[in-house]
Amino acid sequence: SVIGSYAFAALYQGRPTPKGGGIINKSDFKFYRRADIAGMVFDLQILSTDAAFKDTKASSYVVTQAWGRNANRHYLLAQSRKRLTFTGTLTDLRNLRKVRFPNCNGILIEDKANGPAIIDTLRTELPGIIPIEPMGSKPARAEAVVPLFEAGNVLLPHPDEEPWVEAFMAEWLSVPNGMFWDQVDAASQYLN
Repeated sequence: SVIGSYAFAALYQGRPTPKGGGIINKSDFKFYRRADIAGMVFDLQILSTDAAFKDTKASSYVVTQAWGRNANRHYLLAQSRKRLTFTGTLTDLRNLRKVRFPNCNGILIEDKANGPAIIDTLRTELPGIIPIEPMGSKPARAEAVVPLFEAGNVLLPHPDEEPWVEAFMAEWLSVPNGMFWDQVDAASQYLN
């Protein structure tokens, strides 16, 4: 089994946190620019959604990420991160699938919170809906994909072209102690 530096430090060095951070280090993030992927053909395009129950200031965010795979590299192409109601989540997913990513091969939706209702409502309307039953704890699911980041197989839009990437990285850097996990959950759901 492949493990990342966080698990290695805990298992083999007696240090549960490696020097420089939690399960992932800032240096593990790799970037691309829009010009780098212009005209790139992806083997696979997936939307990955982590839904929430309601739209309140204290609620979690609804995060849908668009991912493209080219050979062994995974490109985070876009992200929607909003506090949405159930109907707002449906509208956002429809827009992402039909307008922005019409060639999407599948839509992964976590089968928790509003997920079952979203799946039931959109299953006959949008092709490729795949319910995902999360396996293991949130930290375990995140730790499982860290080796992909460490190997340079996960590429993010450059933060000066897509400013939301800073919040994405900050959320990953806060694992396992962060308040919100929505971006981490959507990414690890796809990468797992």
